[in-house]
Amino acid sequence: MSETSRRRMLAVGAAGLAAGAAAALPSAASASAGDPLLVGRTNDAGTDAGPTTLVTNSTKGHGLHVWQKGTKYGLLGQAQASFGTVGRTESGASCGLWGTNAGTAADAGAGVRATGNLQHGLEATTANAGRWAVVATNAATQAAGEPGGAVRAIGGEYGAGVSAEGSDGVVGIAVS
Repeated sequence: MSETSRRRMLAVGAAGLAAGAAAALPSAASASAGDPLLVGRTNDAGTDAGPTTLVTNSTKGHGLHVWQKGTKYGLLGQAQASFGTVGRTESGASCGLWGTNAGTAADAGAGVRATGNLQHGLEATTANAGRWAVVATNAATQAAGEPGGAVRAIGGEYGAGVSAEGSDGVVGIAVS
């Protein structure tokens, strides 16, 4: 068999495999609740009227993008005995986990909400004496209808609004 014949046979075989693989892929995703999402396809995987799309696209600056058009979670991380979701970065100038609420009306939403049930709602730790474990900034550029600030602490019936320990306890700076 000549070299040209072998190349032709390999090309025809490869084209046949590619066509068979393409035919095996669904043209549209149709997932039931509990079925896995298909990368790059829209899945109507729940009863909450709205498809979820899972896309991997590093040209947009992110490796994984989940878009939920319904009223439930875009992404839920759940574990029985460990962390439900972990965000990590190797950059000292970035964040391991970022939350943004892009709503256009002032309401009771948040960029990040933490609920601890019987545990702490939010825990922050740093090992750098020159950094704060929690930094809060109110970036408002004009007065609103009600006063705001960077931190608001509300204690329940049996809990304090603020409890502080350390060499200074609480340090406050007001600039007006």
